[in-house]
Amino acid sequence: TTAPRDRATGGPTKGYMVCCFWRIAERTARLACDERDEARWPPHLRLWKQYARDAAATPALNGRLKGVASLENIADRDLGLPRLVQKYNAKPVLMAANALVGDRPGVVRVHRGGPRGDYFEFGLNVGTDFAAMSNHALLSMRDTFPKLVLDLGWLVEGRRPDELPEGLVASCRINKVDLHKAMHLEDWLRGGNTDHGAAASSSTHQAP
Repeated sequence: TTAPRDRATGGPTKGYMVCCFWRIAERTARLACDERDEARWPPHLRLWKQYARDAAATPALNGRLKGVASLENIADRDLGLPRLVQKYNAKPVLMAANALVGDRPGVVRVHRGGPRGDYFEFGLNVGTDFAAMSNHALLSMRDTFPKLVLDLGWLVEGRRPDELPEGLVASCRINKVDLHKAMHLEDWLRGGNTDHGAAASSSTHQAP
């Protein structure tokens, strides 16, 4: 993980890190082990395997990761949400350009690790990789986060008939994040008071 960069100066700036963990569902593990014919797998599972295997070295595939955020309590009138947030609520959005056009390459950092290569990690730097309008909307909501109940999901975009329908590969609920309670990373690494760093409660669902 690298420190976020200031758009204007290019120097390091402060930011927040949100880490989520998932494990594969038992039914999916059984399917992958028992059904050797991948043509019989659900399309979204085939896509996810391809993404996990090739996205790190294939920018066009890297850029097919989508995120979808759904605010459970978006109807609460006292939230004062930006219009952009209401417009894209519960709608999948590509996390990176597909690297085929323009100057914004696929930006999803992909890494496989563990002694047996048995975990898969992907990372997004919202501060530098997202549009300025999106960042402004998120920043304006910083003091609203403690009131929000957010369902967050991930999927890989299907572009051919055999890759459809799309399906979520992981999801979680982030419940009332209070960024002001976030612990400084260096303090946390030194074993500081982790209760102070509990900026949010969340319920994490298994990856399909």
